[in-house]
Amino acid sequence: EENGVSLASTIDIVGHLQSTCQLPSETQVVATDTKYPIQTHRVASPEDLVRAARKLFAENRGKEEAGEAAEEEDTGRTVLDFGEFAKILKSKHVCVWGECYFPKRKRGNGSG
Repeated sequence: EENGVSLASTIDIVGHLQSTCQLPSETQVVATDTKYPIQTHRVASPEDLVRAARKLFAENRGKEEAGEAAEEEDTGRTVLDFGEFAKILKSKHVCVWGECYFPKRKRGNGSG
């Protein structure tokens, strides 16, 4: 018996959080390949958000070709430990309940 959360369940949970408006909108907008005449964007899928978070973790661990490594993990390892599950939810790509979202504060004339 493996302890943790399956990758499929993680994606489902992120999807439910997304569909119930519990993720900041800024984390859900991704650029498309259409750049001309203007850059277009689309709403990220739950799979996109989880993959992006896992790719970021791989990059932070210093893996080369982190995107490929994360995709290989997606197909090879289907259960995430609770720590990785929590890191995905708190990552800048998912940012559940806005916990990791800190907008830049504008400073006025010293009264801010």
